[in-house]
Amino acid sequence: MISSMELSQANSTVANSSNRDVQAMNRSELIKLIEAARIPFIDESHLGTQDTDTLQRLVILSRQS
Repeated sequence: MISSMELSQANSTVANSSNRDVQAMNRSELIKLIEAARIPFIDESHLGTQDTDTLQRLVILSRQS
C-alpha cells in the first residue's frame, strides 16, 4: 500500500513531468506513476498489458485528474 507521502510525491512527479520526460520513461516507470496517481477510472490490473504509447497517454491524462 502506498503511503500518503508517497502518493503526494507521485502526484507531484506526474504534475511536474514534461511530455519529453514521459516519453523517456520505460514501461515500469510509467506503470508505477499511473498506479501511484490512483486514477479512478483505470483498472491497474491491466496496465502490464498496455503498450508504451498508451501508458504514456495515461500518465499525461493523469495530470488532469
